[in-house]
Amino acid sequence: MKAVRLWLLAVCLSAAATAAEADPRAAAEAFLKPLGPLPADKYAIALLKDESLPNRDPKLADEFADLLRKGEHEVTLVNADQLCNPFLITTARFDMLFLPACHTLPGEAGPVIKAYCDKGGDLAALGTPAFRNVLAKVGGKWLSKDDWRKLLAAQPTGHMLFDFDAEDLSKWQRHTNAPDSPLTRELVPGKEGKALHVAMPNMTGWDGLASPKLDKPFPAGHTLTCLWAKGVGETDKLMLEWREGDGSRWIATFPLTPPPLRGRQGEGEGPTKPQPSPSPSLRGRGVDNPSPSQGEGRERVEPQDGPASKAPPSPRPLPEREGGWTRIVLAPRDFKFWKSVPTRGGPGDGFKPENAEQLVLGVAHTHTGPRTGRYEFLIDQLGTAPAPAGTPDFLPPPILENFSPSYKFYQATAVEKVFPVVFSTHTANDPLSPPATLHAHHPRPQGAGLNKGLTSRLVPVCLAAVGPPSKLGSPPWVSSIYVDFARASIRLCVGVEDATWLRQPSVLAAVTDVVDRMARGLFLREAGAERFAYRAGEQVRHGARAVNLSRRRQAELLLSSNVGPYSPPEKVGAAQVEKPGSPFALEAGEAFEWTRVISLPEGFDGFIAGSDVRQRGRVVDVNTHRLSVRKPKPQAERRFVTAHDGDFWLNGKKWYPHGVNYMPSTGIGVEDGEYFEYWLDAKPYDPEFVQRDLERIKDVGLNSVSIFIYHRSLGANNLLDFLRRCDELGLKVNLSLRPGTPMDYKWEEWREIIEKNRLWEQDVIWAYDIAWEPFFGTEAERKRYDPLWREWLTKKYGSLDAARKAWGIAPVGGGSVPREEKGKTRGTEAPPTKAPPAEITCPTGWQLTNDGEHRKFVSDYRRFADELVHERYLDAYKKIKAIDPNHLISFRMTVTGDPTFNDANQMPYDFRGVAKAMDFLAPEGYGRIGDWERVKAGLFTVAYARACAPEKPVFWAEAGVSAWDEEAMAATPEKLDFQARFYRDFYRMMLASHSNGVAWWWYPGGYRVNERSDYGIINPDGTDRPVTKALREFGPKLTAERVIPKPDAWVEIDRDADARGLSGVYEKVKGEFWRAVEAGKVVGLRQK
Repeated sequence: MKAVRLWLLAVCLSAAATAAEADPRAAAEAFLKPLGPLPADKYAIALLKDESLPNRDPKLADEFADLLRKGEHEVTLVNADQLCNPFLITTARFDMLFLPACHTLPGEAGPVIKAYCDKGGDLAALGTPAFRNVLAKVGGKWLSKDDWRKLLAAQPTGHMLFDFDAEDLSKWQRHTNAPDSPLTRELVPGKEGKALHVAMPNMTGWDGLASPKLDKPFPAGHTLTCLWAKGVGETDKLMLEWREGDGSRWIATFPLTPPPLRGRQGEGEGPTKPQPSPSPSLRGRGVDNPSPSQGEGRERVEPQDGPASKAPPSPRPLPEREGGWTRIVLAPRDFKFWKSVPTRGGPGDGFKPENAEQLVLGVAHTHTGPRTGRYEFLIDQLGTAPAPAGTPDFLPPPILENFSPSYKFYQATAVEKVFPVVFSTHTANDPLSPPATLHAHHPRPQGAGLNKGLTSRLVPVCLAAVGPPSKLGSPPWVSSIYVDFARASIRLCVGVEDATWLRQPSVLAAVTDVVDRMARGLFLREAGAERFAYRAGEQVRHGARAVNLSRRRQAELLLSSNVGPYSPPEKVGAAQVEKPGSPFALEAGEAFEWTRVISLPEGFDGFIAGSDVRQRGRVVDVNTHRLSVRKPKPQAERRFVTAHDGDFWLNGKKWYPHGVNYMPSTGIGVEDGEYFEYWLDAKPYDPEFVQRDLERIKDVGLNSVSIFIYHRSLGANNLLDFLRRCDELGLKVNLSLRPGTPMDYKWEEWREIIEKNRLWEQDVIWAYDIAWEPFFGTEAERKRYDPLWREWLTKKYGSLDAARKAWGIAPVGGGSVPREEKGKTRGTEAPPTKAPPAEITCPTGWQLTNDGEHRKFVSDYRRFADELVHERYLDAYKKIKAIDPNHLISFRMTVTGDPTFNDANQMPYDFRGVAKAMDFLAPEGYGRIGDWERVKAGLFTVAYARACAPEKPVFWAEAGVSAWDEEAMAATPEKLDFQARFYRDFYRMMLASHSNGVAWWWYPGGYRVNERSDYGIINPDGTDRPVTKALREFGPKLTAERVIPKPDAWVEIDRDADARGLSGVYEKVKGEFWRAVEAGKVVGLRQK
């Protein structure tokens, strides 16, 4: 009878689902009604099983369903359509959603899953990261992006824009960063008739051709862009840009016929050396602008299609190849916004074909790859077409920790064995050979400590990965629970896609055991001490908070919390300080807290603080962490870094900082900008992962880290813990004080950071960094200094009229009327003639970046800026030295000293203004991104620094390049290879210029969401990247003691001789400078 009832129930459910398919609410009611209400005594699980979905093994769903039912859980099978139904997948009926193969899912399910978890639903996901293969339903069938592309590729061109049989190519305008470089365009035999043939012998940034303006190029109903394309030689990717009538720009890239087959890297002929173009000098602004328009040459690319955008990504174009030609069909969502119109490109926005008016064809380092050199391609039959009926939405993955998008995970490669662990019995089964691919979630805080304000914990569970012994730390757990206390949602991810591997009995048992644990819902929200580092004599508050996230009362609970000695080892036999606890119960959603304040016993400098919660004598959750007691180092034993005679010194020997800018790996793949930025706050700081990061940094061969602290992080006291860890590992710290710069800062907050932490005692700190990449400002920002500027002029000339007379020009906007100007210069235009202003104001951006009769006026302004910067920075220097005379002081000087920076949007500082106020000079190296020809200009930067302050060291405060490919959403081999080449060239430059050190940007590998980049020097799993090998190779060379040679050739410079400042100086003397360098001379710069 039971079997008959089940059969009847299945028939009813199937019939109801078919009848109500068009009405999601009705379909949900029809499906859920026979199930009855949410059972009070069982954990209700909706488990996805749908054999119509690709890339899945139905047996895996069946086996988990059987095991979970045996565990007293209620399991209901749902199909893909039901998974996409927001009225069916709800917490009103299901406690958990179980996805046996989450790597392949309908895009429409994303918002449903996100809403379900936000309302407190639990989630078990196997095959994370989820939605790597997004599906959409077309004609009753689930299609992947590639399936849909095949349909698109079959669409015939319905409206021809350019067949190129008789095209007048003189009407096509060139757009490039290097207008003097050659480019040929011609009509040659093509796919059908004639084709456009373009050859660029030496592309160095971006280059392409823009069509004539078009009148409504897309007929009504047409949304697809169609063309035939062919690459020649190494040209394997092109970009096509549509510009709309409002000026907004939308760019798509597409692959061409693959280039000739090459061997693997290291086997025969390797890949062509990729080289990006001359980049703007700011990291984050370090992009090149394909086919630039006014004012765009150095703009930052804002995240327009990242997590903040609701516009779903489109599948990559799937080419159809024929005789070397590739047919390309581009849908509107293939086109990504390029920053152009401030009101466009936001969430939900996209390319609007009905507004298109011009297209551009070409290549750019930012879009088609970093290779410099020859590019050649052919284009034919360029037109439009209507999209097939039933165009689907491939929705983007939801942003959900422990689930998706893919950038929240990384591939674990250094794994030899995987141990399935059953937590309830505290047993590990026999080790298994790892599957072909393992993904682990990027680390997140695990709940260590008390009163941290944590709203979530990441708990490793069930599958422990083991690799070869290494100082880099153990490989990761490839499965974890994310406990979201704010939403009362628990999410399990298992980073294994291989269904055969997952169906092994020990794996099935381990995963099922985790589901049992989730059903119980008992977790420690946090446990341990309030701080991770204490000074001798301070009292310690410790304890724990337990919470019941289930729907049922949990009884017979016991919470234990203790603090016990950890070091020195010979004394650890002492008993724990305290272990309280008495039985209690927790109602659904209820929490229990226990805290105490204790005094630590003397004679120990390390302790372990931790807690566990038990039910009926069995441990259901546990958390521990180390805390330390710090005593100040005796003054006689302190060794501070000093700077004199052009070098850094430590313990009487020259010392070379070879370091990295550090932020913890727990911030990778995080959308919360505040959590990411204020990593020394109580909430983000997890000492276990910080320790692992620092050990890896030390293992690479680095001797220092650069970090920053905000005043708001002071109360967490994590700086003291971080400094202790660095000191124990022999890593020196360059500490940036935030917020503000000496031009505008809150001195009392800086002073409190120093005094509360007694930083003058900390010889682990080697320098203070008191400004983060400051400029003298944009034209609008510089106007705040106008009263001081006029005061300076009056002091120098006696009156403003006398200043005007000395300049010999009629002021316009503070400057002059150019007699003749060609128009655009690096994205700006000459200012129009206008009536003289009533008051003298600062120079315009154009005047600062173009030479002319306004030279004397601008020269005076640069001297004024030098003196003001010197005054303000020296004042801050003296204030710090008054309370801490032991540490060096400087700041990261961004493009200061960069001879190739000439941007009308920003006026940088000059070494002449900062040199005498700081202990060393600290330029950044983003303006050097490129091949050796681009990198080598760093020699001029160092020479100019020593011309301004020969007695002071030169330290590169930041340098690096991102390896992230935004199209692939990964750090690609090509990008990683170029990153390593750039580092090697930069080391070559530093050694040739006798630079005194560097702090690379930055440590953790993985996706930085707010910058859409990956500057990491190491893989997330701790294994070496190509750049890591460069660090290991060149580190000993950079830190080897050496003598800075005296110049034996001099080049005279005069900054006042060109309104462009240093960039103008460089243009005048670079020929002489490089001829001397090539002749083997040590070249010095000498002020006239």
